Amino acid sequence: MNLELKESFKKGGFGKATVGAGTDQRAEFKGNYNKFDAKQQFAFIGNINNTNQGGISWDDYQDFKGSSAFNWGDDADFGFSGGRRFVYFGDEDEGVSISPGGGNRNRGFSSNGSAGLNYNYDTKKTKFTSSYYYNQVRSLMDSYAFRRTFLQNNESFDTKDTSNRTSFSGNHRANLRFQKEIDSLNTLIVISNSRFTDANNTYGSNQYFYRNNLFRSGTEIDNIGGKNSFGTVNSVIYRHKFRKKGRSFAISAGYNMNQGDANARQVSLNNFLNATSVNDAIRNIRQLNTTNSTTNLYKGSLLFVEPLNKKFFLETFYNTSLQSSKVNRDVDSIYIKNEKEAYSIVNELSRNYLNEITYNRVGTSLRYSSKGLNLSGGLAWQHYNLKGEFINNKLTQQKGIVSRDFSAFAPNVSLNYDLKNNRYLYAEYNVGVQEPNIRDLQPIVDNSNPRYISEGNPDLLPQVTKTVSGGFNKFDPATFINLYINFNFDSYTNQVVYNQTVDDNFITRTKPVNISGGWSAGPYLGFGFPLKKTKATMNVNSSIFYSKNLSYINGILNNTNNDNYNIGVRLDLTPLDWFTFYANANFGISNTKYSINSEQNQQVFNNNFGGDMNIKFPKGIYFNTKFNYRVYKNERFGFDQKIPLMNMSVYKVVGKAQKAEIRFTAYDIFKRNLGITQSANQNFVS
Repeated sequence: MNLELKESFKKGGFGKATVGAGTDQRAEFKGNYNKFDAKQQFAFIGNINNTNQGGISWDDYQDFKGSSAFNWGDDADFGFSGGRRFVYFGDEDEGVSISPGGGNRNRGFSSNGSAGLNYNYDTKKTKFTSSYYYNQVRSLMDSYAFRRTFLQNNESFDTKDTSNRTSFSGNHRANLRFQKEIDSLNTLIVISNSRFTDANNTYGSNQYFYRNNLFRSGTEIDNIGGKNSFGTVNSVIYRHKFRKKGRSFAISAGYNMNQGDANARQVSLNNFLNATSVNDAIRNIRQLNTTNSTTNLYKGSLLFVEPLNKKFFLETFYNTSLQSSKVNRDVDSIYIKNEKEAYSIVNELSRNYLNEITYNRVGTSLRYSSKGLNLSGGLAWQHYNLKGEFINNKLTQQKGIVSRDFSAFAPNVSLNYDLKNNRYLYAEYNVGVQEPNIRDLQPIVDNSNPRYISEGNPDLLPQVTKTVSGGFNKFDPATFINLYINFNFDSYTNQVVYNQTVDDNFITRTKPVNISGGWSAGPYLGFGFPLKKTKATMNVNSSIFYSKNLSYINGILNNTNNDNYNIGVRLDLTPLDWFTFYANANFGISNTKYSINSEQNQQVFNNNFGGDMNIKFPKGIYFNTKFNYRVYKNERFGFDQKIPLMNMSVYKVVGKAQKAEIRFTAYDIFKRNLGITQSANQNFVS
């Protein structure tokens, strides 16, 4: 059948709005509206609340963006997967694109606001989309943390930290995309995404350090910080198809930039009971840090595809980029002069830094495609040149120079096979090379927490990751049985890890270095089947993850092995039109072993159980209840937390058109909601 929508139905509008108010002065408003015709779409979205409802849902995102919600083929870095390189802009909220499903991840109490406009123009030859989106989050979080850090010779120390943090982040995002089918052989795509962020925060903390259950030292922290940053990601892609079927050419150019101005007022009082002198017994830090940074990335790519016959295709590609980072950091000591604050520069902590990374990659691959079978094998040569110049001391103007070259061959082999009857087989071997994070390359000392001092390393080499992966998928539409199996193995050369040095006052200093020998691996299995067709469905999943992580603790190599086992079960019951029930259970066990301190080997349990029940009563009345039970356990430290959470709601659909509802909801009926995390890592458990 060939179904087509009549022209009269290709225009219209739709929207929805939610208004709510509750106890403790809680309130929320959320709404959106869409208007469209055969060629254009306009959308508005808005949200304001103080109920931790941050971000935008996937459904709202797709309504807002319309046909431009997902644009495939916008990757301007041609070649097989080893060329997928990423530029780290900084904090998690500094992405240039809207992040559906995001938010504050239920950390603390938040007040949220957002608003956006979207316009799409879509014809057979011209596609244009544009959007503006603003979101802001104000949050307050109080937390308590316990951490045991393991040292050599079976030694360790404990940290107890009570802290509070208030923060604000406001983000403006503008997105543009233009695609023009010049003719049947030529296509032009222009993409521009930008973001401006204004953020500030306050952080207070009381930290206490113990050894053998005896108090040894303490730290009080009272920090204030702020940051303005701007980021933009732009690319132009031109594609040309030749008269010969299968022959094509593509060229792309891109420019990315991130600029930030940050300031931080750091005040801390540190007491060291085992200090060697009176002056060292109490260390009072009062500093003002100002950091200005700019990163520019210029890049380009070429791709040429030549058909050797109807089944074999030869692809040749070239990628190049120049990344430049400039940082100026001034650290000033704050003191009182004539009853006023005065400042003097701390030359040994202040830095100037200029870094350039030149990247070139050329490669070719042979692809076979016939009857659902796609095989590809290729080889690329990659070359990095790292040049850096930094001033370690602004008084002496002492300069450091970094000049490194790094080359590597990156093979790639992939298999994709459509076995028909909704069965798919895939496998891949890939070698990826990733340059170090810009932050890790900067030789800047961060002493915002004087107990945990970090410093970058301009001598870092790119990390090489060898990956073997594969899997099998099957879905039977007649029986509703589905099966997913996959496996992944990664091994690391020149992996970037953070070495630690801990002194007698429990001050930890970290520095990124390269180390080889780490790896991770694990299979995943998912299986779903009906217990009774259309009435009851069961889904089972299981995963195992093994990893080996290497790092140096006080100059001694520590090997941390993690074994993680997860089993999940979900039951969907829809036996009647007026009743549905969904239940799930997830069991997670993690075993961690430390070569540096085997006495601290431990087992961590993270389990989660949930249920969701819906009942429809006569006269358009509905009842819903959601229950969640979380269990966190670590017998090694006597940690045992059980968190029951329950929400209930009753609502009624009203109006002749049945387009509105009135809802009453009770959240967290047991008043037990806490954010809890427990983990065992490099050389500590928290």
